[in-house]
Amino acid sequence: KPEKYVMVAIEHGEISIGGKAGPAAFVDIRNIGYLSGDTTQKISGRICSRLRELLAIPGDRVYLNFTDISPYNWGWNGKTFG
Repeated sequence: KPEKYVMVAIEHGEISIGGKAGPAAFVDIRNIGYLSGDTTQKISGRICSRLRELLAIPGDRVYLNFTDISPYNWGWNGKTFG
């Protein structure tokens, strides 16, 4: 996607995974259209790798949620993408 359509929000807070607190991340990825299983697999690997490199968050402390959204259900600048 063109960068002008990319939105990033970072929220700092406590996360407990498996009953253990510590460095962790929840990444919510919403896509207009469809992402294949191969694509989400690649994105998962890249995001986990970067979080490990930059923030020392191990992959088993990262959850990713992928959501495909119809272009008719996503709006920006007064109109939808569909």
